[in-house]
Amino acid sequence: MDETKKLPFKNGATFQFTFAIRGQKNAIHNFAGITISSSVKTADGAIWPLDIVILDDNRSFRATYLGSTKGWPQGDASMDIKFVRQSDGLIQYSNTLEYKVYKSIT
Repeated sequence: MDETKKLPFKNGATFQFTFAIRGQKNAIHNFAGITISSSVKTADGAIWPLDIVILDDNRSFRATYLGSTKGWPQGDASMDIKFVRQSDGLIQYSNTLEYKVYKSIT
């Protein structure tokens, strides 16, 4: 992947992002009945599970790593999001999000 398209992230910072449904044809309209999971894979191959909280509007959710990211190695990291519809077990994944982890200075 083009290095300029990777999101910068400093180790030691809180890893927390909010995602929302965009209005697309044939897209789901809310997260009712959907189980969401996600994790980050860092440059050393370690997997860091994220805590997922569906927000009150039921159209967005927050993904947070609850521990410290201070030990995350510098280099490439990636994550995707898994969606499981509870009614029939249908599984879908998001696109992979690419990050570049940098050393924090302060």
